[in-house]
Amino acid sequence: MVILPLMSRLMCDTNVGQAGALSKIAAHVLLGFVSTVWMLFLVPVLGILSGFIAVTIRSLCSKTVADGEKGVMFSVMSAIEVTCPLLASLLFNKLYTATLSSFPGFCFIISGWATSRSHHFAAMDGRHQ
Repeated sequence: MVILPLMSRLMCDTNVGQAGALSKIAAHVLLGFVSTVWMLFLVPVLGILSGFIAVTIRSLCSKTVADGEKGVMFSVMSAIEVTCPLLASLLFNKLYTATLSSFPGFCFIISGWATSRSHHFAAMDGRHQ
């Protein structure tokens, strides 16, 4: 409630989204290598800005879409936001079961990697515009 409006005044939307993505990546990587209880409690502290990703995406998309198309855009984005966790759970449940005995945090490392790839492509797209 306090951090996002403050960051929005100090940075552009793209930088706020990048801060959120980096926060999510750091939290997932730490979660993948957690070995003590205090490290587990540090994960939400690192991931505190990860909620900014969806807010930034919605903000940037609403600025690029015509007024008459915004309802359709938000509907499609909501459908994607609901579908992705369902599909990801199918993948990550099998991955976690397969790697539980060798490296239990592997699925979190993969999740952080996937976030970094999307962050990388979004940053590259922003540089070309």
